[in-house]
Amino acid sequence: MEPDFQELLEGEANYGASALMFGGKKFTKEALDTNPEWASVEILRKRYKKSYVTTLRRYVQFSHDIPMVIAVSTPWWEEKPNDQEDRCRHCVPSKKFSMLFAYISSDIILGDIDNNTNKRSGGPVGEFDLSLPDINGDLHKFYAESFYNKHYILTLIVHKGKIRHF
Repeated sequence: MEPDFQELLEGEANYGASALMFGGKKFTKEALDTNPEWASVEILRKRYKKSYVTTLRRYVQFSHDIPMVIAVSTPWWEEKPNDQEDRCRHCVPSKKFSMLFAYISSDIILGDIDNNTNKRSGGPVGEFDLSLPDINGDLHKFYAESFYNKHYILTLIVHKGKIRHF
């Protein structure tokens, strides 16, 4: 199969599977009634009995219409698995993040995660603010929360507003 066609089919299959696992629009309605933060994802994860990664992905892609992104990365204190190209295994942006912050790479996000997380055996490993430039070069403030699931650091990064210069 052509790689582009295979990627398209995989995307459609993932979309369908996600809709089935999260009750279609039911999850979106519930997610929209939450504040975009880790605690909300935790509540929904328990309610839907899904993994952190699956719930985070669905939350970022199908809830609030704001710039958000999740990063699933190998911790800086562990060696990268052989099946990964780099330490950031997944970087999943919301539609709004993709549009406004198209130049932000997973490497930039990973640098902020590495500089603001603590080595622990599991659970919360960091909370921090970061500034990212949009496609026009204007800086925006984001808030990030990182959690270590004993395999990867899962980081939810949520837009807090444009930084005003006086």
